[in-house]
Amino acid sequence: MKQFLLTAFCMLVLQWMLHAQEFRVPRNRTERVNKGDTVYVFQVLLEPSSLSCREELFYYWFADTCIRRNQGTWNGKLLDGLFQVFLKEGKLMKEGLFHEGLKQDTWRDWDKDGKIIKSESWKDGVLHGMTWWAINDSIWLKTKFRRGKIIKQDSIKNRTKL
Repeated sequence: MKQFLLTAFCMLVLQWMLHAQEFRVPRNRTERVNKGDTVYVFQVLLEPSSLSCREELFYYWFADTCIRRNQGTWNGKLLDGLFQVFLKEGKLMKEGLFHEGLKQDTWRDWDKDGKIIKSESWKDGVLHGMTWWAINDSIWLKTKFRRGKIIKQDSIKNRTKL
């Protein structure tokens, strides 16, 4: 009986170990590009799924050490994942997400002092949701988008209302 239980236990452990070591092909890889005083850190899609381009959308891609943008097409590795722009000294200037070359979710820009100057909401490459742009230190432009179209726009004088 002891030998049976030991054998069954070993089989369960072996089966668990085989599942734990499933090999997964990575979806993307991280790239880093230095241009003057600016450092770009981003991810590119290794193998695009069967993606069909939409003519009206702008696709962001990477080729020959350059990040490029084209409407309705691409010709390189699509950006996919976290995208960040830093100054050489390490200050974060821009951050957002790409999904298969299209802007997705929240994108933010900061000035050299670390103050947020822009926040945009994107869905599948189109502005969608609330967007804020700093006109100056005390006035912000607040715009609500739905599928790229402006629904409502206001200027806000008090920055704390963000």
